[in-house]
Amino acid sequence: MDEDEINPAHSSNEGAQSNFSRPPGFENWKRSPSHTNIKGKLQLKDNRIRLFRNTVFGPWLDIPCCANENHLLNYVLQHQVYVPQMSDDCTPIAYKIGNNVLRFGRHEFCLITGFHLGSLSYVEKSHSPFVVRVFPERKSRKKHRVKGDDLLYVLKEDTLWSKISDEDAVRVCLLIVAEIIFMGQKPVSYIPAHILTLVEDFHAWNAYPWGEYMWRCFYTKLVNVAPKHYHIYYKKKKETAPKKETAPKTIATYNVFGFVWALKIWILESFPYSRNWWNKDPDKMPRGIAWSKVVTFSKKHYGILFGQDPILHLVPTSLEGVQPWYIASDHFLRELSKVTSVDRAVHVGPRGENFQMPDPISSVQGDREVHVPERDSIDVQGKREGDVDALETNLQGPELVAEVHALKGIVGMITQKK
Repeated sequence: MDEDEINPAHSSNEGAQSNFSRPPGFENWKRSPSHTNIKGKLQLKDNRIRLFRNTVFGPWLDIPCCANENHLLNYVLQHQVYVPQMSDDCTPIAYKIGNNVLRFGRHEFCLITGFHLGSLSYVEKSHSPFVVRVFPERKSRKKHRVKGDDLLYVLKEDTLWSKISDEDAVRVCLLIVAEIIFMGQKPVSYIPAHILTLVEDFHAWNAYPWGEYMWRCFYTKLVNVAPKHYHIYYKKKKETAPKKETAPKTIATYNVFGFVWALKIWILESFPYSRNWWNKDPDKMPRGIAWSKVVTFSKKHYGILFGQDPILHLVPTSLEGVQPWYIASDHFLRELSKVTSVDRAVHVGPRGENFQMPDPISSVQGDREVHVPERDSIDVQGKREGDVDALETNLQGPELVAEVHALKGIVGMITQKK
């Protein structure tokens, strides 16, 4: 689901979402879903944790706790090769780092997440047995709809959690993980109708091509994310700024939504020197749950990590190559290549010569201020395309703050906090 499909006018109480009496503090709790404890809640009953582990999302219960790496993500995102026109085929996104061009696409996303690729189909029903069972007061409504914060409340409220069946408890967790954690949707958003239909059948849920579903969503949010937000902000600021007034220094920000964790792990997989700050357990699969942090990574380490030649193409291990999810995905990619024309050319010269869009850094003059949201973010210095060492210097371009919303919740929501 694209960001445009999230209606900001939908408040938490619009449409009388539930007749539940929500306790004081719930509004603050749902805005910080990392405080939920899916694994801990499921472990209250052996059957619930067993049922969840048997789903396609089961391995992600064991993701190790890691801090956000906004410095790491911001550096790579600012090296993304500008895409003049977004592809309906959601082709791989190129990153020009030093003299190398890396591509992050379906193949890499599949290896990291363990979610298979395939043709998407949507079966929507206005009637949802799951919604009727968990939210019986909605039985008489023409359409059975539920928002993320309704599910989060059921997870949090012990009385409701204990009353629902083990299967429905697992369904609540699956929907939260799929839409709020992995997809990065806001809790005030409605769960898509076809996903509510899908969750009724665990076999259908496991067979669904989650890799393709999540990649398509993430692609639309990832393409040109840094320059797009730069130009929107500075164009608006230029139009509204008073004449002959010098603006104070501020920090430009941009947001990244979707399965950002996969991008982070792809970076670690692609640059061998990442082992200086992170450790990989070779016995864990998929790769997205195999990495854990050892020491803190900061901006001063850019030259070490990104100054070495990367692994340009990730290949499956012998064990990955025989997994059903990889076999199905490999077949899908081969068939896809027969019917789509994938342009693998990458323009690597100066942006002004190769692209219609000006450089988001060098084109900005004067105003450098933007309000920084009150979130746990990291100030990351902006850079120009070019040498890795350029980031060690004081640049004339504006600074950045990479707000990685989905990444903030993914570890805290799934892993058990003691």
